[in-house]
Amino acid sequence: IIPALAVTTALQVGYNPLMLALIGEFGLIAGRMTSVTPEAAIISAAAASAGMYNVMPVILVCQTLATLVFSVVVYIVFKGYQLKEPIRTDKAVEIPPFTRTQLTSLSGVLLMLILMIVFHVNIGLAAFISGTLLVLGGVAQDGECLKALPWGTIIMVLGVGALLSVVDKVGGIKLMSAAISSIMNSTTAVPLIGISAGLLSLVSSALGVVYPTMMPMCYDIAVQVGGVEPVALMAAVGVGGSLAGISPMSTGGALILAAMGTNIKDFTATKQTKLFAEL
Repeated sequence: IIPALAVTTALQVGYNPLMLALIGEFGLIAGRMTSVTPEAAIISAAAASAGMYNVMPVILVCQTLATLVFSVVVYIVFKGYQLKEPIRTDKAVEIPPFTRTQLTSLSGVLLMLILMIVFHVNIGLAAFISGTLLVLGGVAQDGECLKALPWGTIIMVLGVGALLSVVDKVGGIKLMSAAISSIMNSTTAVPLIGISAGLLSLVSSALGVVYPTMMPMCYDIAVQVGGVEPVALMAAVGVGGSLAGISPMSTGGALILAAMGTNIKDFTATKQTKLFAEL
């Protein structure tokens, strides 16, 4: 939801849409480490299996500080302080009320959130259920909706996810973890585990692949290396896995690509390639 809101807002106000989308995603990256999220369930379960409890407050603080730093860096790199052409109007613009169709569409988003939070339905399945009900209700034409979907981005993310699943099944992830722990010491363990989580998240979902795979390893790695706190390793996996999600081959970056493609006129292949490289 956030990339779509950020891109449309940036285009109206005059900010760089990529900058605002990234900063928006950094905000949600911090918020994903509260105790009521799916990420918290994975991390808490991994910590509890090692006899550690109430680890989320520390991880939330680490994640918030890291994303705050990155937000400032992105703001400076994209020169957000040099807003040149904001929209100014001499007369107040009267915003029309929501139509019945728009309210129904927004209720579809609310339904998706309820399915996720209350009934613990997978986000993809919840989105399909909500979208299907809207189409069956005549809110929009199914043919037009299907044509408007960013199929290239969808296929890319699904393909990479399938590849990572194969790598995981044949033991590639465990092999990588063993190789990483063999070169770690108490000083390098935290940054190396964070970088490893980031590299894996470049081409996969942090929630679907990185956290379930690497969070349970943190306690064992801390014991093998010695002199390092398991919670510090978990926080590093959280930060690295989340921030690398802005890769165009991962979920966060793919959503930004999709938002730009559906909101920017003449979003040509050249523009898409440039945005891909920037992400």
